[in-house]
Amino acid sequence: MKKLEVFLNHSPIDSIKVGTLAGDLKNTYFEYDQNFLSSSFDISPFMLKKSAGVQTIKSPSHLQGLWGVFHDSLPDGWGLLLMDRFFRKQRINLESISLIDRLNFVGTRGSGALIYHPSLSMDKDKNFIDLEFINNESQKILSGNKEDIIPELLKMGGSPGGARPKIFVGLNDKNEVISGSDDLPLDFEHWIIKFNSKGDNEDFGAIEYAYSQIAAIAGLKMSETKLIVANNKRFFGTKRFDRDKNKRFHLHTLANLIGANFRMPSTDYLDIMKTSYALTKSNVDLENILKVMIFNIMAHNRDDHAKNFSFIMNHKGEWYFAPAYDLTFSHGPGGEHSNTIMGEGKNPTIKHIVKIAEEFSIKKSIVNNMIDQTAYAISQWKYICSDLDISKKQVNEVQKSFLKIIS
Repeated sequence: MKKLEVFLNHSPIDSIKVGTLAGDLKNTYFEYDQNFLSSSFDISPFMLKKSAGVQTIKSPSHLQGLWGVFHDSLPDGWGLLLMDRFFRKQRINLESISLIDRLNFVGTRGSGALIYHPSLSMDKDKNFIDLEFINNESQKILSGNKEDIIPELLKMGGSPGGARPKIFVGLNDKNEVISGSDDLPLDFEHWIIKFNSKGDNEDFGAIEYAYSQIAAIAGLKMSETKLIVANNKRFFGTKRFDRDKNKRFHLHTLANLIGANFRMPSTDYLDIMKTSYALTKSNVDLENILKVMIFNIMAHNRDDHAKNFSFIMNHKGEWYFAPAYDLTFSHGPGGEHSNTIMGEGKNPTIKHIVKIAEEFSIKKSIVNNMIDQTAYAISQWKYICSDLDISKKQVNEVQKSFLKIIS
């Protein structure tokens, strides 16, 4: 049976041991460190009981026998593909790889503030990187034309979630990009850069950037975004909200906070708001979630599954709703929202929005203001796209899907 020590690592000089994970291919166990039990931190209030003694879990099948909070450290899609390629290169049978082995691979390079020791040794030099080269390597892997993975890509892309290729990097004001997801030089900050996936058009990155601009106009809480150009190729970049320079913040996705399967339409915006209030007790957070919901409805972002919403715990142990992310044009599963709106996924109306707001005593006048602000934001779509050299066909296709809601 293999063991890992889990730490809540707020900074290079501020780390506290959370406990010990142990397991094999069949079972996983966890025990909190005694000192952590007396701390003010609770890393997963709904799914991992903060109590003494060894705990076992009968998690939903999609969590593979692991607590959701630790599952949030693991990649899916792109990052999982790179991880499996690495293990195969080492001539390791994937069927012999446990979740403990995978967390060992992530080590200190994952999202949020949880780190795992011992961790798989990786070169931690901060080297300048060529984005076009990294993108080309990613496309070769996606197409199945390349088995070997260059070390830079494994180091930067081995832990991000989502199906689309992306990397953790350091970025400075000169738009210089360096590798590494751990501590960075003082003039660099932590960013995520996305590449296109198979089937994406060339404007995909620019479209997501345009969405980030209209989302900001609509009043959504957002991280800084950039459209990064390298040798005439454009990549969407967003500043990481789980980092502030070299300070780290604990991150928990909605899906793994409540044990929901994000790959299936299994949650409602009402669930998000109920979870938020139980966790943060913040009316501001409720309104922020409502803004995201209205934006996703009106701007036709239907890939609004439960892993595209997160909560952050600060260094005092206080929770808050994370900035909005992964906002872009999407038809969703079967043309419906992944998250329903009071049970409605295909044709949500003002009635559904108001009904959710009423559950939390949010006045209709506030809802109407949010709708009006979002309507103004999406009215700026063509103006914003005109500066981004997005094809007229793409601009018009997206605009035709925008939904007008009469408040």
